[in-house]
Amino acid sequence: MKEVSPCRTEASLSPGHEPEPPIPEPILGKWQKIVNLMAEMLDVPAGLIMRILGADIHVFVSSATKGNPYHPGDHEHFWGSGLYCETVVSKNHELLVPNALLDEAWKNNPDVKLDMISYLGYPIRWPDGKPFGTICVLDCKTNSYSEKYKGLITHFRDIVETHLEIIYTEAKRREELEQLVNERTASLRVAVAQQIEANDRVLAEISERKKTEESLRKAQDDLARISRITTMGELAATIAHEVSQPLLGVMTNGNACLRWLKGAESSSQNLEEARQAVERMIRDGKRASDVILRLRNFFKASGAEKTWLKINEVVEGIVILVQHELTRNHVLIRTDFFEQLPSVQGDSVQLQQVLLNLILNAADALTEVVDRPREITIVTRPESGGVRVEVQDNGVGIEKEKLESIFQPFYTTKTNGMGLGLSISRSIIKNHGGQLVAQPNHGPGTTFCFTLT
Repeated sequence: MKEVSPCRTEASLSPGHEPEPPIPEPILGKWQKIVNLMAEMLDVPAGLIMRILGADIHVFVSSATKGNPYHPGDHEHFWGSGLYCETVVSKNHELLVPNALLDEAWKNNPDVKLDMISYLGYPIRWPDGKPFGTICVLDCKTNSYSEKYKGLITHFRDIVETHLEIIYTEAKRREELEQLVNERTASLRVAVAQQIEANDRVLAEISERKKTEESLRKAQDDLARISRITTMGELAATIAHEVSQPLLGVMTNGNACLRWLKGAESSSQNLEEARQAVERMIRDGKRASDVILRLRNFFKASGAEKTWLKINEVVEGIVILVQHELTRNHVLIRTDFFEQLPSVQGDSVQLQQVLLNLILNAADALTEVVDRPREITIVTRPESGGVRVEVQDNGVGIEKEKLESIFQPFYTTKTNGMGLGLSISRSIIKNHGGQLVAQPNHGPGTTFCFTLT
């Protein structure tokens, strides 16, 4: 046989077959003991386990006995070789050749060249029936091998096949496990890819939603500003009065100051009167400036920039702005402030817009009242760590079934109303973390209230 370097634990590929599992070193050690014991007990020079690897047959395990001409790694082309083992494997049956030199069928056997003239071998198969090789003994003299020896080698063969069954089962189990892992990994990859795709869609939707929300917020701010401008257009007479009244005072005091200054040399009293007139001019000028500043703030495009506010000051600012208009319509406005209110976060312009809208709506509800004084009361109170603001009127009131409808966009009870004031006001309060509601009074009229924190 040809000799190559040992590769006993490596699997081999044969055409059309799956790779065979490797034989672990601990089992190889046991097989080595088997062939050694087998050769010693039968008193022969060679005990072998042969293995078919591809198109060749290899000496897989060889006994360490004196005179053994076979070494692990020796190999020959198998099919058509005329070797004893070829017959054993092809017929899947034991083969006994007592003396090949006396047997016409075996006298040209390649093993005869090594003086191995007698042979006894048995086939070894994998659990799936595929040939593994043979287990055999060879002798350099005539040997008929007794039934006891045949039984011994058969027993050793069964041990080897038991080992192969363990190896095969473990390999199959490992193969199934690897297949399961591969399937799970593939499924996981698909799931991860699907999740990534879903996440990308969600991120795109969130981005688009943010753009939409930003556009909606800008539209709401623009609509709120237009509403403020429209409302103040209705109060043009009040604006003119609020500005013209201090300016008229400035002019009157200016003329008086000039007259007194003309007579300043003759009377020290005229100088005192002139000084007081100038002080009144400064006061009225500041008053006009304050009115203009409030109007500018009210008309500005608010970006909902929240700061810490004192709600009583916010209410006072809008009351001063509408005082003249309400007086002109014979409406008395009262305030009932709780003095020790906590500060709240909010946009003063937007909150004044809400208050202005509620006050003007209350005034409209009083136009038909003729049997009692027309009154609006603004109340501030602490509530749940924040504040509560109420705008009360003693007007004609609102039917209970309409108390929620009035907050719907474009719903109005006014002949010339747009139906947006209360809807915008509720949105503003909601954006401040509060709630705007309407409720009937125990007596005549309605109360609108909202909370801030």
